Amino acid sequence: MRYFNIFFCCCFLVLAVWNYRYPESYIWIPAYLYAAVLCWLACKHHFFPVAYLAGITIYLAVGLFKAFEANGLASLFTLHHTAINSATASPGTQWFEVLPAFAGLVTLATVLTINYLYARRQRLSVTELGIADFYAGKK
Repeated sequence: MRYFNIFFCCCFLVLAVWNYRYPESYIWIPAYLYAAVLCWLACKHHFFPVAYLAGITIYLAVGLFKAFEANGLASLFTLHHTAINSATASPGTQWFEVLPAFAGLVTLATVLTINYLYARRQRLSVTELGIADFYAGKK
């Protein structure tokens, strides 16, 4: 789990810097930094399940909004009948803007869900063994 969190912490930091040039950077930079901080804390074995649930809820809510808004992900298939391939990838195409945002939100929510489930499993281990036994390495 440690390397998983270090990897995604680095990825989210790079994506936060990458999104600096976009007009909606005030939304994306805090979103990626929030997940990066939680991943960094998780690699240090500090888990915050409530923070994970808050992030998951916000990311999925924004993802659903992005999917079903007027020019969202669903409209690519229903209204425009757009074939999504790399040959049409240019900043002017609609899917070029919508799909990465949606994929980023799903990735953020997935990583936080994995950390949440791991934190729950760790918490159950602590309560079953007792805190003193857990931290003494008698796991």
